[in-house]
Amino acid sequence: MATLNPMTASESVSAFLRHFPPAHTRPVPQAHLDRYATRLPDPFLDLWRAGGFGTYGGGLLEVIDPDEYQEILNGWLGGQDYSETRIPFLRSAFGVLFYWRCLGERQPDGTYETYDVAYLNPHDSFTAVSAWDADEFLGEALLDALSEDEYDPYALWPELQDRAVAELQPGVMYGFVPAYRLGGNPSVDSAAPVQAREHLAFLLALVSGTAETNRP
Repeated sequence: MATLNPMTASESVSAFLRHFPPAHTRPVPQAHLDRYATRLPDPFLDLWRAGGFGTYGGGLLEVIDPDEYQEILNGWLGGQDYSETRIPFLRSAFGVLFYWRCLGERQPDGTYETYDVAYLNPHDSFTAVSAWDADEFLGEALLDALSEDEYDPYALWPELQDRAVAELQPGVMYGFVPAYRLGGNPSVDSAAPVQAREHLAFLLALVSGTAETNRP
């Protein structure tokens, strides 16, 4: 587990860490911090420094390496390369992807006209804005009871969190067997731990009609 360093965490990051304590984390390489210094806002980089990549809140959330999920997010957003303007940074236990959006025209100083945090539910393709800036997202939006519909869209976490301690290691999420898109019902009984990136790619293939359907 990464050692927390409150001297490097903003107030919003500290609030996030209190509400969703680290479970299984690893330090973020300095090369990653340097590479994303101009692509992600400071609060997210502070979270990387303070907690690292890995699971938080008993597995309810995972701070992810954008490099590992960018291609998947690109696919969900239509297949273009969005690595400069749509950057995945967080995934829920149910596969909901949160990503930082740079919107409007790029300015001469390299910034964009506006920004927000959006999320995508891969089970039904629902997407919406979660917050308008990084501090709001980490320090308020994720702590708001209303946001539970975002990272726990089927209200299953209260019954699954005891199981999750053993089942949700980094890189693992709950999928549903059979998948919701195949007529399955999201429930505690149908929830099964699956490799997150592989399962998200499978759900995307279901949307495009290219998936083999004999798997969760």
